[in-house]
Amino acid sequence: MKRGVWQFAKWCGSSAIGFSTNIGTAVLLHEGFDVRTTWAVAIAYVVTWCVNFLLARHVVFGGKDRRWYRQAAHFAGTTVAFRLLEYGLFLILHKGFELPYFVAQFVVSALAFLGYFAFYRRFVFGGQGGAEDESVR
Repeated sequence: MKRGVWQFAKWCGSSAIGFSTNIGTAVLLHEGFDVRTTWAVAIAYVVTWCVNFLLARHVVFGGKDRRWYRQAAHFAGTTVAFRLLEYGLFLILHKGFELPYFVAQFVVSALAFLGYFAFYRRFVFGGQGGAEDESVR
């Protein structure tokens, strides 16, 4: 239990770093180097994905005993699947239940924040109670 609480605290911190990296990279590229906004944001997403993966692997979950490229592939696949799920839930809340877009987005983001943590901890990085069999090594 204590380990899970500590991991969640580190997850919160790494999420703050990821958020700052995303915004900061986009602003730096656009304002500092005159990169078009569309490219600046796209590059920021890629940089942020890399930072998030490295933080999750080395700081939050400590899954360094597994092959990094398999974890990266699972992390990438999960990211895509979660984003599609998030968008679908957003549409249900916003269009179906007619919630204001910012309320729907906030609810979806909060659920995703918790969902990512639980999924990555259990299935991608094999944290406490995670997949420990040889097939993921």
